[in-house]
Amino acid sequence: MEYQVNLQANVMVPQSVPGTYFSILETGAAPSISIKIKAGSRELEAVQTARRGLQAETKEAFSVVELLSTINTTVKVIISDGSVKVDSTDGASVLATIVNTPLPVVNDRGAPGNPVHVSGLLASDSPATGFQQPAPVAMGAAPALIIGADLTRKALRLHNLGPDPVAVGGVGITWATRALVLDVGDIWVEEDGANLAWHGVCDAGKTANVAQQGILA
Repeated sequence: MEYQVNLQANVMVPQSVPGTYFSILETGAAPSISIKIKAGSRELEAVQTARRGLQAETKEAFSVVELLSTINTTVKVIISDGSVKVDSTDGASVLATIVNTPLPVVNDRGAPGNPVHVSGLLASDSPATGFQQPAPVAMGAAPALIIGADLTRKALRLHNLGPDPVAVGGVGITWATRALVLDVGDIWVEEDGANLAWHGVCDAGKTANVAQQGILA
């Protein structure tokens, strides 16, 4: 059965329910609690930092589980004779370290700290409906607009026709703050920020012509 137990800071609370299976569903405000599983006065198991998802199954039936927290909290536990098992991964967080492998993120489904549920097709899911192919834009030492914003644009290709390198990015870009530079002949394919307005700039005394091709959703 599931039990909800209110714990006061540093006050041990016994849960006198016999069983062979014990699991922690929630630890409330406490990051962890201390537990002792006993058969009468004899200690069968003890964990000092028991966290959400802990499961303990004893060969011998226990008679009491003692719970202790360093702060006031409310915990939820399950005690049974072993006929109940809990999926401790449901609702759990997963921490991962990914080395040398890019992890693609689609930001039209929300930010990592503020995800959203999406039902149906998005711009990035839907088939293309057309092209944008305006005339190439001349770039110089002063920042200039390459292509304006368009919410229906799902992909954008920028091609530096030369004769010099060009930096591309957002409004206010300067050669000193360049991050993405296209050498002569380079083509940049943008999907994440294809709907945004893109600007370009060259180094002092340099010029370039940038061709664009937009893919519309």
